[in-house]
Amino acid sequence: YEVGSCSAPLALSAESFCAKRIISGCTVIPLSYGDGLESALLSYCGIPAAHAERNGTVSGTAAEFALDITSGPVFLCGLDLNAPAGYQHAQPNCIEVRNSSFDNRTVPKEGRISASRFSSQSLSVYSGWFKSLPAEKTKRLFRLSDHFKFADTLGSVADTDFDFFADSADGRNVFPAFTDANIPPQAELLKSERQFFENNKSSNEWLHSVFPAEYLGFMRSAGGQDAEAKKNSLLKRNDVLLSHLERILYE
Repeated sequence: YEVGSCSAPLALSAESFCAKRIISGCTVIPLSYGDGLESALLSYCGIPAAHAERNGTVSGTAAEFALDITSGPVFLCGLDLNAPAGYQHAQPNCIEVRNSSFDNRTVPKEGRISASRFSSQSLSVYSGWFKSLPAEKTKRLFRLSDHFKFADTLGSVADTDFDFFADSADGRNVFPAFTDANIPPQAELLKSERQFFENNKSSNEWLHSVFPAEYLGFMRSAGGQDAEAKKNSLLKRNDVLLSHLERILYE
């Protein structure tokens, strides 16, 4: 399909990144993990959201969500969790664009890519999650491939081809309906977003949710010699973030 124009609904959590040209042309299903500021923001703005399970991998969250909202087979396309010899992610990728800006003749791209392959265990963790799924879930879960032999299996998640996919679809190409006409108008949403921002922008919950590592470091240093320095560092980072958010909300 064309980027920015798709017939399939796009499920996104409030903390997800999505390019404007894509999100503006798709029907979006808001997802909520039921925790953090994101959940509170959706509730405050009156935006209904479907529940999703927080997972170590987005693929796992997507699989759980698809199994929850359907009764038929669920197909995973392109889910190769075997550590590759090169890039860890499909290309083009915004992370690679950012990282490549630091490549040079003395610290080349090849060294960076090779180092990430040997030091990262994330793919094996993600693969292990799929391998641990009970049979009651994997009996409806399939990894789709055009006769490609994956180097790694996903436990009892069966690999299958497009012929099996076509036979399983059996003419049922209707997506689950999620349309909700009760979402507030755009002007009301913006007003609610601004009010939520003003009410929460310096609260402990805000700092904990937005800067978890720095906030925990500050809390653990209470009474220590560096407590004031950590507090100032945390508030300085928050001030920078707030200036960016204010431009988005008020300009």
